[in-house]
Amino acid sequence: MDDDTASTDETVWYRADLFGIPPGEEASFSQDWYVYAVSDLKAARAFAALREDQEGTPRSVYRVRLIGDVETDPDYRSFPEFVRCLSGIVQEVIEAHPTMSPDEATEYMCQTYNPPWPGGGGPMYDGDGYPTASPAMRGAGISANELRHVGKCKPPLIIGGYAEGLVNRA
Repeated sequence: MDDDTASTDETVWYRADLFGIPPGEEASFSQDWYVYAVSDLKAARAFAALREDQEGTPRSVYRVRLIGDVETDPDYRSFPEFVRCLSGIVQEVIEAHPTMSPDEATEYMCQTYNPPWPGGGGPMYDGDGYPTASPAMRGAGISANELRHVGKCKPPLIIGGYAEGLVNRA
């Protein structure tokens, strides 16, 4: 396995997805046309809880079979448990209504998966789960304190988008 490809040999993949997808149907795509999955069931439950809390759309946790080339999720490149591919089939409903709270989900994700910023900038989150500033953000004059408005344990794409908005406002 190289840095851009995740192993799928005998790995069980889970996905937090829209509520009500029956086994045998395709998993839904994200906005960037990928199907994201994780081999950590508790992480999938956390994603379901966080997405439902953020979007108000009920989520379920599914076991999925990934189809096609599978690569490591670039937002979690340090963790081979997180992958994406162009297609996936729901094989089983694991949990129709996950019971993990958003606070439990945030705590689990921040404590278990705290990837370093690209470019050697230290961990993405502080001890409380708030984002830290990446080297590029610090270079643009953005502090970790300014990023606290993003909230706890948000994905890098959201943190970066908020930081970009701060730079554009200046």
